[in-house]
Amino acid sequence: MNKESVIYFKDYGFVYVYKNINRLFAWNRITKIIAYKVDLLTIDDIKLEIWDSDGGITISEEHGSWKNFTEKILNQYPEIDNEWYSKIVTLPFLRNETILYQRVIKPN
Repeated sequence: MNKESVIYFKDYGFVYVYKNINRLFAWNRITKIIAYKVDLLTIDDIKLEIWDSDGGITISEEHGSWKNFTEKILNQYPEIDNEWYSKIVTLPFLRNETILYQRVIKPN
């Protein structure tokens, strides 16, 4: 995610804004949240991919809303392990990709 993007939080979700993109992600429509680490040699960058039925975005821990965003997802999805971040960063040089949340869609 570009550092110039902005995230606005709402009770029902968040709005991602970047240039001419203005995209709403409703908490109850998010289908998957994936966390992983990108090894940049001297530092690591933790990323979150947020998906709904219309596509997804990637949020970097370098984003100004990172702390608020990670707090919000833990509040919205109590099934996410509170220790997910430390589990992603623990093993060096590995991506450690983990599905934090995935909506189970029940057949009709």
